[in-house]
Amino acid sequence: MTLRVVTPVRIKDNQQTLYIYENYYQMLKKFDIELLIVTPSSFETYLKVSEIADGLLLTGGTDVNPKFYNQELHPSTNIEPADFEQMEFALISLFNKQKKPIFGICRGIQTINVYFNGTLLQDIASANADAIDHQQEKKETYGHTVEIQKDTHLAKFISGSINVNSFHHQNVDVVAPGFKVNAISEDGLVEGIEKENIIAVQWHPEKVNDVYQEQLMKAWIAIFKGE
Repeated sequence: MTLRVVTPVRIKDNQQTLYIYENYYQMLKKFDIELLIVTPSSFETYLKVSEIADGLLLTGGTDVNPKFYNQELHPSTNIEPADFEQMEFALISLFNKQKKPIFGICRGIQTINVYFNGTLLQDIASANADAIDHQQEKKETYGHTVEIQKDTHLAKFISGSINVNSFHHQNVDVVAPGFKVNAISEDGLVEGIEKENIIAVQWHPEKVNDVYQEQLMKAWIAIFKGE
């Protein structure tokens, strides 16, 4: 049976374009997953979407508003319009209540962590002078390594240290209650979290075509099957 996954659109900086990168579509298509796109709408629409879709994909984007984790706005923080953020939180709530699989990528992991009462580093370089550069120019190349953590769902599919791309200036800080860390970067930052029906990573698997990114997708798909 073909799976159907919903993802919220993003808004470009000029706020005149709603979009989703084709890479996400191609990543899902490779595994015979249909992609449904949703814009800011009513709660009734979100509910209907959650009922007809099998899973939720939260993609990369700009920064989560720090008011949701009780911090002041950092000068480098670039937030999205409130209705886009409310859309993501509503979808997370609905899909999680139905125990449907949720996959977070880049901003996605940050949104998930904040929704479940975790916090973020608003700017890695400001918070940690010893951190490596997490903002590489090309997402299609590798930026650093992450160590997959043992005894996690992700470790059933990927083990050891793997190369990943890196394009973010914010990061998970305090991990939300109930989540496990499943990947840590070479400079000690949290690069992946998971719990029950949710798996999320900081890097962009849709931009790189290698066996590890395929295994990451298989780890998420396994949740649909209850594995």
